[in-house]
Amino acid sequence: MPAEEEKKKKKVHPGLIEADKEECAIVVHYETSEPPSGERTPHTRRLRLKTLNERSDPAKIADDVLRKCKYIPSSKRRVVEMLVANLQEHVAGDPDAAKNAAAQRSERRRRKREDDRDDVVADMDSVDEYIEMLYEGNEDMKEKVRGTEKILKLCSFVGNLEHLVQHHTLMGALSRVLAEDYRRSSDLAYNIVRVFLSFSNFVEMHAILAQYRVGSICVELVEFEVKRTEHRHEEARRRAGEVREAKLGLSDSREGIRDHERRVEELERTAEKEDQRSRLVQRKQDKTLYVCLHVLISVETNRWFRGS
Repeated sequence: MPAEEEKKKKKVHPGLIEADKEECAIVVHYETSEPPSGERTPHTRRLRLKTLNERSDPAKIADDVLRKCKYIPSSKRRVVEMLVANLQEHVAGDPDAAKNAAAQRSERRRRKREDDRDDVVADMDSVDEYIEMLYEGNEDMKEKVRGTEKILKLCSFVGNLEHLVQHHTLMGALSRVLAEDYRRSSDLAYNIVRVFLSFSNFVEMHAILAQYRVGSICVELVEFEVKRTEHRHEEARRRAGEVREAKLGLSDSREGIRDHERRVEELERTAEKEDQRSRLVQRKQDKTLYVCLHVLISVETNRWFRGS
């Protein structure tokens, strides 16, 4: 009976629903809160569509997803169906999609095992040391990234947030480093915007975030990432064009044909390596954009960034 009463007290706040093409999954974001504090805890549920193929019925799969995840409102059924249809198109257009999804799951499990072995440890008494780390590492950025990881770890405990957000030196350092270095390190930018996301969940902290131009900096970061994506796509089209032109230029004569074929193979290998690297960058970028946009949604909803 006490367990049932506790369940009744907990409130669920539905959030973003999105499709993960890499893992062929529907990703559900939601928050839970409990009275009297009303503090919200974010959660993520990932539902993999292992049997999805070009012959699947998106409507039936959407119904199955809603049955499996009680945190999706019935009003969002059409959204889920559209996301399933998008994943279906991706699977149909990429014969290796299922294999790639399995590889991504394996890689995710491997990274999680490594994270569990090398978990970040942070102490509130060492905040000043972490701030010092933000002023170091100008060459390879590793020290700055480590400092932001420590600060982010502190933000995982709600009881620390008020002290951290009122630490003027810390807030000034975080906003300055993000504004100056988001172009140089995606890991650094991701860690800092996640720190700001922790603060943005509380209306009482919005005025302090506005003081440090968090909304404006996030807008700049989003604009930069959009331009970077456009450039990456343009480079991918250029590489594909080079391979296509090289193939069309193959000579009918035996003389020089082997050299030409080797050139085509070399271009294809180079293009594949660059595409793999681009996919890794894209995954990091997607995570950063997702957090940035959620900070901005909170910003817009509460209008605390006006004039920042």
